[in-house]
Amino acid sequence: MRLRKNKEVAFNEWLHVYTASDGHTLIGVTELMKRHGLSPDYGGISKDVLEKAAARGTAIHQLLQDYD
Repeated sequence: MRLRKNKEVAFNEWLHVYTASDGHTLIGVTELMKRHGLSPDYGGISKDVLEKAAARGTAIHQLLQDYD
């Protein structure tokens, strides 16, 4: 399956902000999940483990972007 870029939404990687073509700022999936109580609580996880998981997640996202 080939994904198409949505030309009506721009993503600023530096600021991590999504903007619609009409200028409205949009929220990402993570923020949407937080607002509806669907995100997990990582309070009991050590900072070191969270940092490694974040680095892995970032690397996976980059690989998928590069592939697409």
